[in-house]
Amino acid sequence: MNNRKIIPLILLINLLFCLSVLSGCSNRPFLTGENDYSINTVKITGEIKNQPLQIPWNLNIAVMRNLLMESSFVLSDLHTPDSDDLQKPSSDTVYLESIFPESQTMTFIIDQQPVVLDVNSIQIEVRGSNIGKIILNQTLIFQGINNPDLEPAYTDFIKELNIKQSTPATK
Repeated sequence: MNNRKIIPLILLINLLFCLSVLSGCSNRPFLTGENDYSINTVKITGEIKNQPLQIPWNLNIAVMRNLLMESSFVLSDLHTPDSDDLQKPSSDTVYLESIFPESQTMTFIIDQQPVVLDVNSIQIEVRGSNIGKIILNQTLIFQGINNPDLEPAYTDFIKELNIKQSTPATK
């Protein structure tokens, strides 16, 4: 008797969830409408291209979660780079950037010490000579953990983003 009541309830919950996702009323995963996200490409010639990101509501959550997890891992342990650590770029460099409309107070581990900073922007090098290089507030440069999974996570995110942007919207 209990199974007869539980099965329709589960079906109803699944239906409501699907309707909310398909109707577009679900929130974008891990994002707020206030934040500004972009991809910055710095060419060897010095040319800078800033491409704002438009995250579709139906972006694959697993791909996005993986990119955020790998980025968080890079940010978990920062150190002040030696001049030798910051090589002159040997190829184009790509940064994933987040700009906050209001300063966010964040605690970072920098040179094995907790440091509290008011952050307006974070840039993470996801492709280039210094993968994991972090630029805070467009002035403070640190080297994060050299995460070999960051670039593949970024590549998967870009592929998914391109698929979603090239797919016509249905209403």
